[in-house]
Amino acid sequence: MFSPYTIVAIFAAILLSAVSARADIIDDLEGEWRAVFDSDDTTNSGELTEASLTLTRRRNGFRVSWTAVDGKDRTVEFSKVEDRAFYAPASQSGILSMFSSEEQPNPLAGQPLTWARLGDNELVLYNLEIAETGAYGLLMNTYTKAGDGFDLDAKLMLHGEPEARAKSKLQRIGSQ
Repeated sequence: MFSPYTIVAIFAAILLSAVSARADIIDDLEGEWRAVFDSDDTTNSGELTEASLTLTRRRNGFRVSWTAVDGKDRTVEFSKVEDRAFYAPASQSGILSMFSSEEQPNPLAGQPLTWARLGDNELVLYNLEIAETGAYGLLMNTYTKAGDGFDLDAKLMLHGEPEARAKSKLQRIGSQ
């Protein structure tokens, strides 16, 4: 039978390895990346032909520029939200402040709301926009570790329904 100290040590090791795996995703994605789509990779009528990702680690987070499935480029600096796997734009103090802070984008006023989430082998970037009519669109770019590189799965949901999707492999630009 295991002692309580052994069980706590095993649990701590498992928890630390999960946190380390999440941090490694940021380290592995740091740099410039490009994805090229062919007609078999997309469900958006061929509008998106390529996408890019540039990620730079910062003190308490990272800065990222990316292309979403709508073809628009976005740049946001993210900071970690408490001890969770979520990242909010750097000047915010928490997820709920996105809806209440006068300094931050207010999606209910038509301003885009962005956040990021780290999984064990993935980084997901979200962008939510709400129109005056209440209609909304949610963009999700998922970067999943695959061997020595990453796979990109870019989705657009309109009113909760899938509207567009593009999948491809990311290729690193230049050397790190």
